Amino acid sequence: TNGSRSAAARTPRPRPAPPLRFGCPRARFGPPMSHKGSTYFKCDDSDELASLSDRLRQDLRSHIRQMGNFDIGSERWVEMANTLARVAHVSDMEAALPKKDDSSTLWEGDEAALRFIMEDGKLNLCLRSLMEFKQHQFSSVAADQEVLTGEVMTKFEKGMGLMLRNAWKHQEAVQTTDLASLMSHISAVLRHAGDSANAGFMEVMFGLGDASARQECLVFEYLGDVLGHTDSVGEDRIMSLVQDHALLPLAAKVLAIHHGNMSDATLLAGGRAPAPCVG
Repeated sequence: TNGSRSAAARTPRPRPAPPLRFGCPRARFGPPMSHKGSTYFKCDDSDELASLSDRLRQDLRSHIRQMGNFDIGSERWVEMANTLARVAHVSDMEAALPKKDDSSTLWEGDEAALRFIMEDGKLNLCLRSLMEFKQHQFSSVAADQEVLTGEVMTKFEKGMGLMLRNAWKHQEAVQTTDLASLMSHISAVLRHAGDSANAGFMEVMFGLGDASARQECLVFEYLGDVLGHTDSVGEDRIMSLVQDHALLPLAAKVLAIHHGNMSDATLLAGGRAPAPCVG
């Protein structure tokens, strides 16, 4: 009839469902409702997550490839400091993942950040950059404390230091490291920390509250990890450098002076460092 047709004409038509995106059903945006209840669509996001993971890894590798030995404080150096903070964060998360096999190599595990550093030949470049930074810090802090406490400076030291800490837990990284430079760096940091003339520097450093991520504490882990790989790297190659730089007496001296300000983790690393040399 005319009345029923008029009523039908006024009844709005239902809008079509939005198109599916990324191969994922409408349940992604909220399930449609009906008088009989909710209808849910299952979604398998594994492909999308895999794609996201690949993009993140590509982005990470791109940033690692841009790392270089830049002038401290330059624009490129600041960019690298920000990159290092991210790389160290990723490396820490990857290092915390459960290992399928304790005997697996760096190439067989899930630590992509460290693997990219190794594959792109950045490991010794990073070590040299860290050495230059600490020498700059030691020579400048008396006139400019920003070198020790500044945000970008802190990002660089902590990011680089933690990333290298994670790297040297793997024998593949130790085997390709310029050990003469590393031992010289450890010696320079320990000598500076053990010199009474630098007591003010150490007081400020410990007062920042993040000393365990600074070189004055991390070098104990570096030393212990390198000595722990003596069998695979070669005892003659390592022990001659340890003796030439008097690293064990220096480490003992710094621990004796500053143990009251050090974390339990640093004290444990310092106590364990000489263990491979005993017996």
